[in-house]
Amino acid sequence: MNIRTVTFYICLIAAVGSSAMIANGVFPDLPMVMVGSVILSASGALFIALLVEVMTANIVNAIIGKDLEHQTSLLSAVIGKEIYNILKDEKKKE
Repeated sequence: MNIRTVTFYICLIAAVGSSAMIANGVFPDLPMVMVGSVILSASGALFIALLVEVMTANIVNAIIGKDLEHQTSLLSAVIGKEIYNILKDEKKKE
């Protein structure tokens, strides 16, 4: 296992454990609330992790096979376009 996977598992265990402790503190006599909060927090963390993994894979596939100069210019263009769109939207709001 690489360090990213280990870190993800540690964060997942911490999120699930903390939600279980909070649910047990609020409703000490209802174990199903604790089980539900554990399942909800675990599924939320897994969803976010999978979403980030897919986004990362798409970015890597977009720039693979190009030399460093083209990779840098492609990433700069994407980042610049997004910043331009954000600034344009903020200007419309004002």
